[in-house]
Amino acid sequence: MKKGYDLEKIKQLCDGDTGLCNKLIAVFIDNATDYIEKMRQMVLSSNRKGVTEVAHQLIAGLGYLGASRLQNMAREIEKNMPADTEHFFKKTGLLYEGVASLVDALKKEIKNHETLPEDH
Repeated sequence: MKKGYDLEKIKQLCDGDTGLCNKLIAVFIDNATDYIEKMRQMVLSSNRKGVTEVAHQLIAGLGYLGASRLQNMAREIEKNMPADTEHFFKKTGLLYEGVASLVDALKKEIKNHETLPEDH
């Protein structure tokens, strides 16, 4: 099963520095947790512009994690903000769920010490 992120891409970005990679993941987890809460609040208040701003904030972090499916979804929400409100908020819900699942998976990865084992 695909994890939704790419540990090899993260390792390359960090030049194989395990500590830096784990810190990068931890920063993403902290930021994404805040962003998805903001996104939830924007959806509850039907603030489409706010949702697109949060989607924009997620794009770079999703990119450095190699989470291309979610990154593309965030780009679509940011750039194309569909005129159909129901469709827009449905897409936003899918992004919200995807990022929340990604955060959970990354937390488990770190907790289980499976993240970026030292190269020998």
